[in-house]
Amino acid sequence: MNRLRLFFLILLSIGIFTCTALFVDALPPDPEVQSAIRTARKYINLKPSYAPSEIEECFTDSLTILARNWNQLPIIYQKEFQGIFLRPGLPGSPFGSVYLPEKFDTPHFRLHYTTVGPHAPPLEDFHPMNGVPDYVDLCAGAMEKSFHVEVDLLGYKQPFDDFWVAENGGNRKYDVYLFVFPALGLTTADWFNGRVLSTVATFGPYFAINSRMYDYYGKSEAIRYLETTCAHEFFHGIQFAYNVFMPTWFMEASATWSESKVYAGGRINREIGETDAYTYYSGQLRRWFLQPDIALDSRESDHEYGSVIWVFYMAERFGAA
Repeated sequence: MNRLRLFFLILLSIGIFTCTALFVDALPPDPEVQSAIRTARKYINLKPSYAPSEIEECFTDSLTILARNWNQLPIIYQKEFQGIFLRPGLPGSPFGSVYLPEKFDTPHFRLHYTTVGPHAPPLEDFHPMNGVPDYVDLCAGAMEKSFHVEVDLLGYKQPFDDFWVAENGGNRKYDVYLFVFPALGLTTADWFNGRVLSTVATFGPYFAINSRMYDYYGKSEAIRYLETTCAHEFFHGIQFAYNVFMPTWFMEASATWSESKVYAGGRINREIGETDAYTYYSGQLRRWFLQPDIALDSRESDHEYGSVIWVFYMAERFGAA
């Protein structure tokens, strides 16, 4: 009898440990989802400041992957990332304490920012002297220029607005949140946790732009990063109007391509001193050619940004829009 009791105790212990491993420790088997989880943890655990080496290019693909796979995530991860798609300052958001009370409106965008604390952009206000930090003016100008080139000139769909979203930033304009996080930019949507997602979905986006790029690259270079990041992120918003379930490597590759359409170094509009996005492709392509044997759709070591070379080929072969 004692032996039988011991046997059942051993079986019970094995069952408990197995269940614990399955529901607590086990990561989803998909490497892409594992990578998205690691990125999401960086995003929800903000620090007051970051070193340049900690700044990634874009978090859009990782959060999109997380949203697509939400219903298949183990409960422990759903609890960990609950509220990750809520906007800064909203109750339940991991960024509920990120208070961005200042607003600046342009024809198509509303920018949210603060002038105090670690999330404030540089406060110099010279060009123009309008009571708004120049950093905010630069971001606003870059977003409007991106809209003009990508929608008006290239003819892509206009992103959907957020008229039907309860917490939509105060109006139906595209919202841009300026705060500190470990990437240059991010485009996401007001995802509804638990939604049964189809293979095709469209959403109205909102944008996050890092408010402290000057700290990482110096003012002159950071202005160029700020401008190309706005072009990149706005193109993600356009992608959301077509199909948010398009392959994420292509989302990043084509958004990287869009940077050179908006900021072509004066090649198109002869604008003197215009940022030249082509200068940044050398580094991205170098990483790509260091691993020429891996698949075009790989996201390993930021391979997706170097895959811009494929988008350039398609645009030259079939047209840009």
